[in-house]
Amino acid sequence: LNPSTNSNHNSCSFISLLYNQHTMRPSTLNVRKAAHAGSWYMRDPQSLNQQMQQFLDNVSEEKNRQLHQGAHTKAIIGPHAGFSYSAQTAAFAYKFLDTEKYNKIVFMGPSHRKYIRGVALCASHEIETPLGNLRVDRESVDEMANRMDVKFQKLDLNEEEQEHCLEMHFPWVAKMFEKRLDKISVIPLIVGDLSSQSAKEYASVLLPLLESDDVLFVVSSDFCHWGDRFDYTHYEKKYGAIYQSIEAVDRMGMEKISTLDPDEFRAYLKTYHNTICGRNPILLLMQMMTLVSDGKFKMEWLHYAQSSQVIDAGDSSVSYASGVLQMQG
Repeated sequence: LNPSTNSNHNSCSFISLLYNQHTMRPSTLNVRKAAHAGSWYMRDPQSLNQQMQQFLDNVSEEKNRQLHQGAHTKAIIGPHAGFSYSAQTAAFAYKFLDTEKYNKIVFMGPSHRKYIRGVALCASHEIETPLGNLRVDRESVDEMANRMDVKFQKLDLNEEEQEHCLEMHFPWVAKMFEKRLDKISVIPLIVGDLSSQSAKEYASVLLPLLESDDVLFVVSSDFCHWGDRFDYTHYEKKYGAIYQSIEAVDRMGMEKISTLDPDEFRAYLKTYHNTICGRNPILLLMQMMTLVSDGKFKMEWLHYAQSSQVIDAGDSSVSYASGVLQMQG
């Protein structure tokens, strides 16, 4: 969420495919518009590309030393506020991706506009970004939609475009995969409320994607939303100023996520009630971790920032963190 009081959001949709009998491609495409371009991030391709390149250039190569050489990145966690607030943090997650290794990207983010129970599928066939469009893997999306054992919700195109959390990552993928845009496809997922049982069910459906070497997961989440307007003012004076307390509580959450044990993260959320908006997609990723070999994956946090440093109880801020989930060789 943007820390400013003005709320901006995006959306997703579903229509029947009308195939051309010769090409077997949809003759009518559901294109998800870049609804937040021009407000949350630049619409002009050249200006946006230059800005994003500067964010990437600002990331020190020394950060790469935190990553395990020879390990394979399977997922990243990054923020989704307006670029002026959070794009520098997001750049840390994207900077060291070896884009030649991936042919499919699965996006998972929370819903800010509509209550969703479980996981919702998009309606789009194609996703517009100022840096080039992304092709949706409709075959995989439709296969999930038609499952009888696990029920997926469906968003319409308007709902898809209103939700901003995934849109803030689409330009990053277009930028990083600029030389291979025609070779990749994407699966956008909005993750709502999950029971322990439903988390296990969705994790089992998504596990084959996680285990595929050419699939990258992008999990969209901001961290603490602090202040009266967010109805969250938890403050522990032992850490110092309010912003220091916010960081301490956020980093506790990051440590729990690094355990890759969803029960540890749930216990943390129950204790601190931290307003991590992407807690459900993070929990779903962690649930998938319970289905793979112990010790095979490791989470590395590369950057943390706040929209402002809160000193006075009347102020507010949003926190951002970027991390990389790696599979050991």
